[in-house]
Amino acid sequence: MDDLSFFGWQRKGGALEGAANAGRLRAKVTLEARAVETGAAQTAGVEFEFHGPRDVVSFLPGAITNVSPASGAQSAEETMCAFVELGAPDLPWRYTPVPKTGDAWRPWIVLVVGPTHQVTLQPGGRVAIALDVLKKHELAKSARWAHVQQTNPPAPMQTSRLLSPFDLQPNTDYLAVVVPAFTADGAAAWTGGEPEVVLPAYHSWRFRTGDAGDFKDLALRLRTRNADDPLVAQVGRGDLEYPLPVAANVVTVRSALVPPSAVPASGVDPDGPAPADVAAANAALRLPATDAQGRHVVQLPRYGEAWVADPLQPATGWGAMLNGEPRHRVASGLGLWCGVAKQDLIADAARERAAGVFVAAQRIRALTAGLAAGGSLWARRLPATPEDRVSLFGPALARVAATAAPGGGATVLSAITDPDNGRTNGRPLPPALLSSAARRLLRPGTARARQARPGALAPGAILAAANACDRLAPVRRPAEARDGGKSQRGLPHADFLGADLGRGDGRNVFGVPDAGALGKALANAGVDAALLRAVPPARWPELLRAVIAPSGRRPDDATLAALRERAADNARDSGLRQLQEALGQADREAPRPSRCRPVDFARLDAALQDAFRPDRKGVAARRVLDTITGLDPAEPFAPPEICPDLDLPAWRFLRDEGRKWLLLGREGIQPDDVIALGTNPRFINAFLTGLNTQALGEMRWRNIPVRSRCTPLRRFWERVTPATSAASSTPTTDIVGIHKWSASQPLGHPDHAPDPTQARQLVLVFRTDLFRRYPRTLVYLTPAAKAVGKPDWMKDATFAPNTAPVFTGEIDEDLVFFGFPVPPEALVDLWVVVEEAPPGYRFDVGKLNASGAGDGGKAAKDAFALPTRVLFRGDQFLGAAP
Repeated sequence: MDDLSFFGWQRKGGALEGAANAGRLRAKVTLEARAVETGAAQTAGVEFEFHGPRDVVSFLPGAITNVSPASGAQSAEETMCAFVELGAPDLPWRYTPVPKTGDAWRPWIVLVVGPTHQVTLQPGGRVAIALDVLKKHELAKSARWAHVQQTNPPAPMQTSRLLSPFDLQPNTDYLAVVVPAFTADGAAAWTGGEPEVVLPAYHSWRFRTGDAGDFKDLALRLRTRNADDPLVAQVGRGDLEYPLPVAANVVTVRSALVPPSAVPASGVDPDGPAPADVAAANAALRLPATDAQGRHVVQLPRYGEAWVADPLQPATGWGAMLNGEPRHRVASGLGLWCGVAKQDLIADAARERAAGVFVAAQRIRALTAGLAAGGSLWARRLPATPEDRVSLFGPALARVAATAAPGGGATVLSAITDPDNGRTNGRPLPPALLSSAARRLLRPGTARARQARPGALAPGAILAAANACDRLAPVRRPAEARDGGKSQRGLPHADFLGADLGRGDGRNVFGVPDAGALGKALANAGVDAALLRAVPPARWPELLRAVIAPSGRRPDDATLAALRERAADNARDSGLRQLQEALGQADREAPRPSRCRPVDFARLDAALQDAFRPDRKGVAARRVLDTITGLDPAEPFAPPEICPDLDLPAWRFLRDEGRKWLLLGREGIQPDDVIALGTNPRFINAFLTGLNTQALGEMRWRNIPVRSRCTPLRRFWERVTPATSAASSTPTTDIVGIHKWSASQPLGHPDHAPDPTQARQLVLVFRTDLFRRYPRTLVYLTPAAKAVGKPDWMKDATFAPNTAPVFTGEIDEDLVFFGFPVPPEALVDLWVVVEEAPPGYRFDVGKLNASGAGDGGKAAKDAFALPTRVLFRGDQFLGAAP
């Protein structure tokens, strides 16, 4: 309460003293007027009145900000005052028609509460109040029923409140109403002698009280039962009678919650193995999975075979325990039965998780159908020869990347035509021949194709002809080296040839643009040196004109025969000798490799088919598969399957279908008992194995594509990992996937839990009405103060750090449990705290009526009810405390 202050009244903008006058408070003010020039003064008294109750017709919206108990409440605390909170702090005293008396000032409105048969609403916004209720609301004491509450810094805030002094009774319906405390002429609205009064009703609501007692009463009734109590030893335990004619047919079974000693940390079974005759009878019921002819044999469920090949091996593993021990088969059978009973819920949850899988499967089916249809058309309609197929792909080759081409990043078209303009890897194919325009020009049936020879316009034939390199194969030219204006080791300069032939300076002597064309023309035309030596100089112009003709054709045979008529002895000067010697030298040198590289159509066709085939993993397949995640990379076209993680707490299934198996012997827990138990990992393992066995079968029966060895239901408790806020808390699981359980580990092994340290957890069980009436009650653990390394229970708890429960639930209406992330034995040095959640501000009606304060502020401070906190020594639950 250090942050709260209470005041008896507040009034703004009005006189604090005055006289009542016909229902209004009258005040007098003396005014003085003074002349500016002369300073003469004149005084006069001015009387005025404040508004009173008779001037109020109704409340504006927002005048009432809160009511307690809440409107329509069904279990209100009968020990607390009903009250209303007002938006304006001065509203309860704003229209009071009487002056204050000392520190007290009576409010002009009061809150009246009474049974619904004694306080009844009337037409016209009025209420009738019976005599018995009026007697409980003595207006002479109304000053203590209203107060102003102020929250202290750092955030000061004020609110006013009207309390009702009516002492509520348990399990009763009430009507609460705000009425004026004064009549129109300023008299008290009632004196307590009237059989009934009818007043304006400014605000009203209904509520019902609950059972007798409040939080403190219920919390103080709680009592601990330690582990040495015979009652606790029998909780969580039951006897299973096996149908045998002999006497040794009783097997001890355990529920989901058991005393800490029933599942010790060592994992030793305190109940020991089942009787030998029971074990033998159970083994006799297990038949081979198939008969001699290989037919399946209907028999008892073989729990675990959905995850391991032979759950009965090894004999000490969890599979053998499930199938060989009747008590564990009971838990698995309960899980299987819950799977049957909740099949629709499980299937709907799985189908919701698998919604994307159905969409993905439809896409893959459409993709595979399209690829199959495309592959069929491809096989039937594709041209027969590689040249025809390359011609068919031609228009698209400019958009297909050829990463293996020189320089990388080039297109296939540039790689097979002439990517570097003939500098190193010239190709004979012109790019235009592979264009869509060429396809249109060569299309049969047009006017251009009517006169063509049959087959002459076949694209493959034209492509093969254009791929020849004969007309472009050059020979190596002699290298040219200049020295002092004369040519050495190369062709002679045109000036020397011109001088030798008597043609001046040699320019245009052969009818060509320049003499440099001579060597290029001779080399490109493939004229051999022997022919040149046999040609007389007089016939050289004719030879050169034939060689360098614009058409690029070679000299015809007649011309070449005429050129050979003269022998090489006609060479008469140094220029011709240099030409003959140079040509002879060129003839003796090895020719360079040809720059022309024809396209290997067979190899190109294979690469293009791999890129264009519609039934290969091409662009279309990648575009579809890239929209789907989680596919098997080895078999992306296989129907997708999922392993849904169903967020369904299985303990609720067990509560609905076999409630007693949550806590066997719970009938022995008495009202107001609090006992410490622990989770039973063996029961949880067995139950979830049976539940998942049925869930997998049900999903496959309903054609839900569930993955093999999946464990879709891995939550037993409604476990939540605490976070900074409730919105960010995340659900956790109780087991890992069953396929991850080692076959040699026993049932309930810590490694079967995601966190082995959390396999066994403390559970506190309460049988009380406290949580039904106060569902927001806090239960947590806090460490005890230590002295010489041991808990000192005589010192106050530290309340830091606190351990909150990670799961909770209700077995019966008055039997609730709270699970904590610590083992049961950790209670030895912890307090168990049961704390009333902050319920807002409350005022004890008994303390209010007993208060001798005259003003509302002091009375509110006397009646203010603090939240209750009850602590229990943790070691008392374990039997270690006296």
